[in-house]
Amino acid sequence: MLHKFFSRSAFLVVALASVLAHANDGNNGIVTLSGAYTLWSNTYSNNTVRIVVASGDYYNPSSCSNLDSYMVSSSISAEARQRIYSTLLAAKLAGKAVKLNVDNGGCEGDGPTHQDRPRVLNVMID
Repeated sequence: MLHKFFSRSAFLVVALASVLAHANDGNNGIVTLSGAYTLWSNTYSNNTVRIVVASGDYYNPSSCSNLDSYMVSSSISAEARQRIYSTLLAAKLAGKAVKLNVDNGGCEGDGPTHQDRPRVLNVMID
């Protein structure tokens, strides 16, 4: 009986770890999210899509000062931002991994908004 408990407990720990997993795929600007992340359709009065990773460990190739989330680039068209949001939402609902291409040449909100967070340029579903 105790053996079954430990077997099930170990399975649960491994399953939860894989749900919360995300990883930097190297220095190529790609981050894989495979599980729990919070997706904001906009950020307060700003139209920027925001992605908050559950563990709080962020890939930061541009040395951005605010590491509490990724922000989809506001410099790309509204249509492209809508597609990115739709892709992120579809992946989240389907339980699929998604890859973020994080800009290594700047941060989102460098200007008057002072957000200074890692900027997402595009996303891909695995």
